[in-house]
Amino acid sequence: MRVLIVRVEERVRAVECSAEDSRLLGLPAGTPILEVERTACGLDSTPIEWRTMRCHTGRLHYFNEIR
Repeated sequence: MRVLIVRVEERVRAVECSAEDSRLLGLPAGTPILEVERTACGLDSTPIEWRTMRCHTGRLHYFNEIR
């Protein structure tokens, strides 16, 4: 099945690395990281995808391109 995504909203904020983040990312707890919350919606504005990502920008940068 194909789903057409027509709108994406992302919210980005700085947070402290939790104990779980520390384990997964290999960083000390309390390290500043970025949290990106994304909601993608279909033609009728129904949310199709929701996800939260966390990343350490010392190793990479966040880039988003929607076409």
